[in-house]
Amino acid sequence: MDVLLPPNKKTRYWTFSATGLDIQAGQLGGPSWILGPVHLVTLHRPKSGHASQIPSFVNLHRNFHFEETPTSMKRHILLQTEELYQYILETSVYPREFEPLKEIRAVTATHQYAAMGTSPDSGQMMEMLLEINGARKTLELRVYTGYSLLLTALTLLDDGKSLNHVNFFDEVTGEDSDKPNDDDNITGTPLGNNDQDDHHWGDGSHSQPFDGPTIDHLENELGHSPGSDETTGVGEKIVAIDVNREYYEIGRPIIAKVGVEHKIDFIESEALSALDKLLEDPDNEGSFDFAFIDADKINYLNYHERVMKLLKVNGIIMYDNMLWGGTVVQPEESVHETEREGRTSVLKFNEAIAADPRVKIVMAPLGDGNTI
Repeated sequence: MDVLLPPNKKTRYWTFSATGLDIQAGQLGGPSWILGPVHLVTLHRPKSGHASQIPSFVNLHRNFHFEETPTSMKRHILLQTEELYQYILETSVYPREFEPLKEIRAVTATHQYAAMGTSPDSGQMMEMLLEINGARKTLELRVYTGYSLLLTALTLLDDGKSLNHVNFFDEVTGEDSDKPNDDDNITGTPLGNNDQDDHHWGDGSHSQPFDGPTIDHLENELGHSPGSDETTGVGEKIVAIDVNREYYEIGRPIIAKVGVEHKIDFIESEALSALDKLLEDPDNEGSFDFAFIDADKINYLNYHERVMKLLKVNGIIMYDNMLWGGTVVQPEESVHETEREGRTSVLKFNEAIAADPRVKIVMAPLGDGNTI
């Protein structure tokens, strides 16, 4: 059976899952080579080079499973197709994403470890949880370039308003939110351009399908600049812990520009020692409303026990990477050796957290899997 690969210029590799098969790959009408027997094979498409370097068909001698996954999405898509994921982003996520968050996403996309960034759909869930919880004091383990950190800082406001989308629909519709509206008479401009070619944020270019609220608009709505003293909430605080400040400095200028850096207490440290230090102060116990955990997976259980002491009753913890790129359902021998330790840690944590009678949980298939 000859399988033609889709003519997708953005796709740089394809994954073929098979068991005990010989897989033959090569150019149609040209030379071929044998890859097998295998369980999992990844064919890398060169970023540049002669067309003869690009495999155009694969010959498999038994039944097989074919999955095409763009490099940019390998950590951020758990749906059937990339198109479904893009539909969610363009319809529900991007229209409500504050412009500085887009900027951090843009600079992160050019970084060599861009896959470590918080996916925007996970960020949207985080924002909702923060607002529902009325969070004023939060904890973040692993900051990276600061996408989730900025999102949290924008959401924590002492006057009950979120900088992320203050009167958003007033801006796009021209309507006053305090005036009653007949749904049949709502007018306004389209939310944005739905041309998919404009939204390739994950492959290194920056998507800006929607402008979102601007700093000037927020100043008009709040009556002051987001960075002025009037916005400094009593007790508002984000304790952000990361062993690498260098990555945080990538997004820090954007955070400073928005004017919410005063809410952030950045601690450059290994997470366990920093948590132990926090617990030395009895005032910290039971004082945090929300925690976002995205640090090394091998210590997730250790983090969990410490964070539980820091969290208020009815507080919320959000754990990232709980599906570990989908490898949690793959046989261990098919998982690349560099991913196995993380996979094992995630499997152990998922089992342990499901059995923890102190918490209620839900695993959401957002980004790389979020357990809340």
